[in-house]
Amino acid sequence: MITGSIGTLAYFTDYEDAEGGAVIQLEGETELHETPEDDKKTIWIENTGDCDVIVRVAIYGSFLGKVEADEKDWVKDGEYWYYKHILEPGQSTSEIVAHVDVEAAKEAEHDFEIIVVHESERVSYDGTPENKVVKPEGWKYPDIAKGMSEEVEG
Repeated sequence: MITGSIGTLAYFTDYEDAEGGAVIQLEGETELHETPEDDKKTIWIENTGDCDVIVRVAIYGSFLGKVEADEKDWVKDGEYWYYKHILEPGQSTSEIVAHVDVEAAKEAEHDFEIIVVHESERVSYDGTPENKVVKPEGWKYPDIAKGMSEEVEG
């Protein structure tokens, strides 16, 4: 006796046309403002997007001298200055003032330039009732305002 089964292969398709859409912003938008003035440069960041962001700034220059920042708003960690607060849409950071070591530049008989690199990241919250901020990977924060989560390694 030979037995076997005969199967049926069916393939169903259907589709629907859809209209409309929504714009999703995955990254924050910020603008660097710099005002050079004699032997210094004043720097601040503006949140021009529509979501909360966190920011950091690196300042470079061959004759970079003293850098002044309000300690209640900024903290230096490694090569970066971290803004300690969440920057909401339309808000700006307090200023950082980078000075040139004029004497060193004169002795070297060389022009000087202050280079500023800024980075921003959209704020992510951890979804807990405290709504703690999750650190972006690679960012270091000592005591960021509004509940920066210390449990998240980055």
